[in-house]
Amino acid sequence: MKTKLLTTLVAAGVMAGSMATAIAAGPKYKADVPASLITPDTVETKYLGDLKFVDGFPTDATLEKSYDFLDTSRAVQLFTSGIPTASMHGLLKGHRDIGVKPNKTIAITEELLDARSLWLTPNTTTPYIHIELNVKDGPVVFEVGTPVIGIVDNAWFLYVGDVGLGGPDKGKGGKYLLVGKDYKGEIPKGYFCPSYQYISPLAVDQSGW
Repeated sequence: MKTKLLTTLVAAGVMAGSMATAIAAGPKYKADVPASLITPDTVETKYLGDLKFVDGFPTDATLEKSYDFLDTSRAVQLFTSGIPTASMHGLLKGHRDIGVKPNKTIAITEELLDARSLWLTPNTTTPYIHIELNVKDGPVVFEVGTPVIGIVDNAWFLYVGDVGLGGPDKGKGGKYLLVGKDYKGEIPKGYFCPSYQYISPLAVDQSGW
């Protein structure tokens, strides 16, 4: 009985010693993580101030700051991305207020523009021609017969293509075909067709000569 108890005590002592040795040596599969990858307790930022972390996890205050910043930055991005569209809407509304009709009317400035002209970045040495083209109900054709310098923008004020001297007609004139981005038909020969992948239901040709 005493021999069995003594053997048990010796075995327990050996196991305890082995465990102590293993703990002192550290876990076998512990990763050697570089200090540069470990989240510090405090991170200084330009816009949010100090962000606090505990064992790599953000505190409640840090989470609230971060989410508030994300909400604000996305709101600013939404606002700024809408500026070109709002500008185009204002331009087209101004046209319609003076009687310009989409796909039917060409507006020509009677005089050179100056600082009193409520236009977006016009110059003061060029007469302007404006056309509102709406491809919602199908393709639209317009013809350029004189050497102009023109550009086609879509409703988001994104560039679609050039017309005239800077365009495919090289100032010699020609017929331009505008189709919507969902157009599935073929493009007939004899027409210049800008990148219709970028044409929204509304497009504007802004030309000068």
